Amino acid sequence: MNPRLPAHIGPCCCGPGQPLLVIVRDATGLPVTTDIHLPDQAAPVAEVCELLQIPAFLCRQTDLLLAAAATGRAVNVKKGQFMAPGDMRHAVAKLLAGGCEDVLLCERGTFFGYGRLINDFAGLITMRSLGVPVIFDATHSVQQPASQGDSTGGDHALVEPLARAAAAVGIDGVFFETHPNPASSPSDGPNMVRLDRLRGVLKRVLQIHEQRVAMGHEPLEEIAAADAERADRATGP
Repeated sequence: MNPRLPAHIGPCCCGPGQPLLVIVRDATGLPVTTDIHLPDQAAPVAEVCELLQIPAFLCRQTDLLLAAAATGRAVNVKKGQFMAPGDMRHAVAKLLAGGCEDVLLCERGTFFGYGRLINDFAGLITMRSLGVPVIFDATHSVQQPASQGDSTGGDHALVEPLARAAAAVGIDGVFFETHPNPASSPSDGPNMVRLDRLRGVLKRVLQIHEQRVAMGHEPLEEIAAADAERADRATGP
């Protein structure tokens, strides 16, 4: 469910939208996920979804994070487009303090002026050094906010190149939005992967991931040690 839909178009994740998630879950046998925006949405959504998602703009909201943690479900926190990768440690700490045992972080682009996002691939390593899995959101990363007047545009041609780059750097999963006909989607169509092309994209991205894993070198401990040293210098004696 996309809670960013205009009010006249679609349902939110709670209320009218929640039965749709049940239908998808039961029809496919797959786990489902959606965003939550308010603390009181966490518990009812957790009855349906195996994974709760915290939107990027709300990734610092303590009450929301603690409510998500209290459900016992896995929680995926999207890094704010305004956040430094290392500062996501605060979101991780809040979820752990709330009892969440399955925390994920998600990279979905950083503001580069107005109407454009870029990806800091070094930030993927920084976030993985926090000790939690990191997901790369390849479709939201190619958004062009407000570029279509009253809706968000994007460039779907960039989705696969960015996903390949992220797989080469090192990630634990990839997030794709897909649709049989993206042009008819009420939201995010310009940055979606066509459903009939998704298998090929996944196959090529996984080939890069498997090659990286076969190489065997993960610099996470080195990054974590360097970050700790910088933090010690910043705080002083």
